[in-house]
Amino acid sequence: MRSLLLKSLTVSGLALAAFATSSALSNNADAAEVATTKNIAVTRLYTQNGNLVQNRGLAANTPWQVGKTIQMNGIDYYQVSTNEYLKSTDTASLTGSNDDQSQSSVDILVEQYGADTYDDRDGSVNGHVDHFSDWVVSKVVFEASTGKTYYQISNHQYVNLYNYQVHGDEGTLPHVQVDHLTDLNKDIDPNTGMEVNNYKPNMENINKYFGEYLNALHKANGTASVTVTSDMMNYAQQRANQQVGNTLDHTTASRETSENLSSAGFDYLIKWANVKSDKDTAYYLLSQWYDESNNLTAPGQSGHFGHRAALIYSGPNVGLGISGNATSFDADWNYDTLGQFNALYNYSGSNPNTKFVSKDSI
Repeated sequence: MRSLLLKSLTVSGLALAAFATSSALSNNADAAEVATTKNIAVTRLYTQNGNLVQNRGLAANTPWQVGKTIQMNGIDYYQVSTNEYLKSTDTASLTGSNDDQSQSSVDILVEQYGADTYDDRDGSVNGHVDHFSDWVVSKVVFEASTGKTYYQISNHQYVNLYNYQVHGDEGTLPHVQVDHLTDLNKDIDPNTGMEVNNYKPNMENINKYFGEYLNALHKANGTASVTVTSDMMNYAQQRANQQVGNTLDHTTASRETSENLSSAGFDYLIKWANVKSDKDTAYYLLSQWYDESNNLTAPGQSGHFGHRAALIYSGPNVGLGISGNATSFDADWNYDTLGQFNALYNYSGSNPNTKFVSKDSI
């Protein structure tokens, strides 16, 4: 079996194929052992006869599912493909249990002229298998939405074939049915059937991303850059904590700042907005304030674009605070652009001449 070639590099004049995997085997941990390579540039592989594989190696700190273990000259070797073995002394860790050795005897031979492999995390194409290549299979997945069957050949790599041979008892493999291949990486609550959001917010990171997005917005609109400060972050957090229920109250402010408030606190952001990272949170808040769809001041009235004005003409110092039920954005008043702020704040049309930014702008 040939492992999927993802990138190559040169070490000491020898071109070695390095296989870059991402994280520990989340879907197979109970079915097989996982060997993780050490933190060295390239880990060499060996055949079952102990011969060095000349043109292939494993990347640093990558996890590999182990088929079987053999011993040569008193050293254990872990099978990571049909005839490629990782030396135990080159392994940083070996985790999991491997009581069921049947998986190592199930191979799939590709008889069509190549096929793409798919990533179960996002459904993207992440590699290609060659005509007449042979692969160890660890799981069979039926995708109900398309009627396709996928075979897992490596960590987060699944192949769908129309011309192939299976060698071994396919019935010994784990069989899973999902609506979509990407559902394999979702944590589903068995009581509700809903995906569990395990995101843990970090306010410093959220502020960092929000500041970067805000500066991208300023650049797009020709205004000066801003700086996220701990003082403004602390005050914004205080303001978020002061909001009660869904009632947003600017009158309780103790400082003269430009301020945006939102009832999208962490309860809403995680449960309903489905943000899954600090970057998601920052962009969601920026986009909601810029969009103004939830502004209580109706379109055509002065103040409808007030949140957008506060974003574009904020600074130089800014900060963001989020409580369970509210979010506050606070910034210095920029008196140099106060006239432009007022013009946008009082705009009564439907399409002011301002520019937004995409999520990949930072």
